[in-house]
Amino acid sequence: MTFNFNKMKYITDNSRILSREELSSPEEITNEIPLDKESSKLIFGARRSISQILHRQDDRLVVVVGPCSIHDPKSAIEYAELLKEFSATVENELMVVMRVYFEKPRTTIGWKGLINDPRIDNSFKINEGLRVSRKLLKDIADLGMPTGTEFLDLISPQYVSDLVSWGAIGARTAESQVHRELTSGLSCPMGIKNSTTGDIQIAIDAIKSAQYQHVFLGTMDFLLYLIQRKNLDILEVNLIEITDQYIAYIEMMEDFEYELAGDYLAMAAYLAEIKSRILLPREEENEEEEGDPKAELLRRLQEYKRFKEVSFKLDEMPRIDRDIFPASGKLPEFELPKPKNNYDKNDLTFALRSMLDEMERLSSHKVKLENITLESKMKLLLDSLKERDFISLPELILKGESKLAVSVILSAALELNRKGYIEIVQAEHFGEIYFKGSEEVVH
Repeated sequence: MTFNFNKMKYITDNSRILSREELSSPEEITNEIPLDKESSKLIFGARRSISQILHRQDDRLVVVVGPCSIHDPKSAIEYAELLKEFSATVENELMVVMRVYFEKPRTTIGWKGLINDPRIDNSFKINEGLRVSRKLLKDIADLGMPTGTEFLDLISPQYVSDLVSWGAIGARTAESQVHRELTSGLSCPMGIKNSTTGDIQIAIDAIKSAQYQHVFLGTMDFLLYLIQRKNLDILEVNLIEITDQYIAYIEMMEDFEYELAGDYLAMAAYLAEIKSRILLPREEENEEEEGDPKAELLRRLQEYKRFKEVSFKLDEMPRIDRDIFPASGKLPEFELPKPKNNYDKNDLTFALRSMLDEMERLSSHKVKLENITLESKMKLLLDSLKERDFISLPELILKGESKLAVSVILSAALELNRKGYIEIVQAEHFGEIYFKGSEEVVH
């Protein structure tokens, strides 16, 4: 066997990745820890209440309170029980939401949170962290306590967002365009922080961006697009051809250095498995035991297409009382009683004049002691004459100086003249009077 070294490529992809581990899909984990009717009712109601408060239809305040981040689920449950007990005592004034942050944004390095490293030992058991985090949110919801969290990673919201009543975009990610797009698609009310420098303009720009619609490509959307662009029926799809196109698109995305979500790669692997089964049929007994992945995929595509069509129809429906809550600003109709004027206007004027005279008579005068010395003004004059040959009296008087200060400056000039340090000169009668440094002193 010979090798053609000219055709070998340099390693240019994933050269800094140490290892890979398969991530459980959102569907798998949400099926393991499902959202029941009571919890969904709590979360839906909490989201609606927060939205009404933010739209000023409810005069309560939203208070998000809790630890900086969650590291111990048991302690978090104890905290939630105490907070639930307290929130019942202030529910008429405050809408209390428990802060349950699973992800830690870092300026440099450090523990990244319960989802990323649930054992706090750099083992990074993310599958375990996702399950622990979702179960904790579910347990807190079962207690009747709504929760809020920061959405830091772009994939993790798929695993927990249905259990969150209020979400946040942090200071370090408020300027990120993909996080602004994420905000626009999340179902809970969201808050966006100002930047780490304190600049609020970044948060304002983020809110403007998030309030508009954005387009997201999901794995099913992409697969459906590849089928519909050929005007094919889902049941008549040639999966071998579609799989080749799907993988070709992913390779193209990698060439353009697009960040691929794990779901895209998982779908590519799933399609490759179906293609291999079609090209290399297995024994009939094994086929019956394992099931037909092609039939399952086509079923999922049909179901997804129906849901997508229904979602477009729902989006066309009126948004009043769904996303928009009309407010009424009409004031109640009433008439103010007309005042009865039982007084003489001249008497009122006389009373005002008497009161002003009395105030003037009782006004006091305070004497302020100014800290002005003859020596300080003499030094000021000598220092000024070191820089200039002549200086006039008005130039020595600072703006806002008192009469006392002016008198002391003049006294200082006369004293320096008496001692021979300066000369007082005048070019003509009624002309400007100048001070000049004595030649003996200057030299």
